[in-house]
Amino acid sequence: MLSRDYLLRQLEQFAQAMAKIIGLKKDGFYDQALEELDLVIAHSGDARRIMELLQEGRLGPPLPPDCPPDLISAVADLCYEKSILLENTGNLEESLDWQIKTLHLLLNSLLAERHILKLKEENRAEELIRKIGSENLPEKVFNLASQYFRDSLP
Repeated sequence: MLSRDYLLRQLEQFAQAMAKIIGLKKDGFYDQALEELDLVIAHSGDARRIMELLQEGRLGPPLPPDCPPDLISAVADLCYEKSILLENTGNLEESLDWQIKTLHLLLNSLLAERHILKLKEENRAEELIRKIGSENLPEKVFNLASQYFRDSLP
C-alpha cells in the first residue's frame, strides 16, 4: 500500500505537469505538450506501471492495493489530455486509442468507489462513451462500463 504522503506528492506532481501541458496546449504548442506528457508518463514509475498493467490487461477490477483510485484517476487525466492533443494534431486513430485507455482507467477507478472525484469521473466516462460510441468499445471496456452503469450505457 502506498503511503498517504507519497500519494499526495505524486498527485501534486501530476497536477503541476498537467498545468504545464494545458498551458502549452492553450498556446497551440501541441507537439511540445505531447512530448511533455510522454515524459511525465515515462518518468513517473507509478504512471508507467499503471499503463503497463492496462496494456497487459491486468488492471482490475479489483485494483491492486498499490494502485489507489485517485492515482488511477490522475493517470486517466494524463491519458485524456493525450487523446485531446492527438486529436488536435490530426492523429484521430491514436486519439481514439487513448480515449479508450482513459475510459478503461476511469471505469476501474469508479468501480473501486473509494475516491472523492466520483462525479467528475462519471461525467468524463459518459462523455467518452458518447464520443467513442459503445459499439466501438473493446469488449473488456464495454463490460466494465456495463458493470458500472448497470447496463444502461448512455
